[in-house]
Amino acid sequence: MIKDALRCLKHLSLYCQGDDANVLDAKDYVSIAMEKLLAMKELDGKSLRKFRQCFRSNLGFKGVNVTQCPSDEDKFRSLRCQFFQAFHDNLKQRFPTIELLEAASVLNPKSWPSDPLTLAIYGETQIAFLCKQFSIPSSHSVEIVMQYSLYKKGRDPGTDLGNFIQMLLVLPVSSAACERGFSEMNLHHTVTRNRLHVQTVNDLMMISMNGPPLTKWNCRKYVLSWLKAGRHGALDKSTGPSKADVVVRRSQKLFV
Repeated sequence: MIKDALRCLKHLSLYCQGDDANVLDAKDYVSIAMEKLLAMKELDGKSLRKFRQCFRSNLGFKGVNVTQCPSDEDKFRSLRCQFFQAFHDNLKQRFPTIELLEAASVLNPKSWPSDPLTLAIYGETQIAFLCKQFSIPSSHSVEIVMQYSLYKKGRDPGTDLGNFIQMLLVLPVSSAACERGFSEMNLHHTVTRNRLHVQTVNDLMMISMNGPPLTKWNCRKYVLSWLKAGRHGALDKSTGPSKADVVVRRSQKLFV
């Protein structure tokens, strides 16, 4: 039973930790997890079903004999209902801003109703709510709502609606991005590199977190701009002897 609950929570957790998690789809994933938890109050999950089948066939599970008392079934049924209901309630408390997720979900075409009359006014209240939440001026809010109506008819989102959607897509749905940032900072700001300036650490983290892999990065234009600025490359030969005076150390005078 616990394994079934953790499997359900695992799928939601992996989604929230991914870079593609956004407020437009988050409501669906949260709702699916909550519905599964409520369903398992009455129905057996994958692991619990496997256990019951094995128990019915040989009165044991994986070589361990299981003794059942007459009252065990009623006790387990009551325990299972309490467990999954508590799990569901705790998960619901983890997402106190569900109103924001519900409002943002109307921008996902997969959530639109199929009835044309219902679709005509669908989502306008939620779009107005989002505009108010982000302090968007009334003139822009009216334009966003109008472009949303055209968007539901199959047209491309206009400039204002497109920018509004992009703004919503960068909103984090969990603290996973923040935790990854702390881990990345610890990789750069180590014990042997603890004197890096804040701006240097910021630049290194920006490159490592948002930059492409080294195998996909085209460094040619950056190298050319470096060389055109008059700087020397790593393979350049020395232009002559050093102009600095050579200081002979005391130990070197033994070989003179």
